[in-house]
Amino acid sequence: MMIGRIVGNVVATQKINELQNTKMLIIQPLTPEGAPFSRKVLGVDAVGAGVGDTVLYIDEGNSARAALHSKTAPLRVVIIGVIDRIQLV
Repeated sequence: MMIGRIVGNVVATQKINELQNTKMLIIQPLTPEGAPFSRKVLGVDAVGAGVGDTVLYIDEGNSARAALHSKTAPLRVVIIGVIDRIQLV
């Protein structure tokens, strides 16, 4: 699992059947301290996240498909949580 911030969305008027009724968002990966790193990724939203939210996401195909309850969807990244606060000890 990784931490990221939603920085945009993608509108697709045509999608394969497995991705119908899903929202696609652009994620900027973050360090635990909140600093951006790496390239942005495209993810499917499973929790109702929106632009500006800090999120928890999975970047691995089998886990992403399991989170959306699909055995065949061609995805790798899925947003599985909206983070309210990060506390480093």
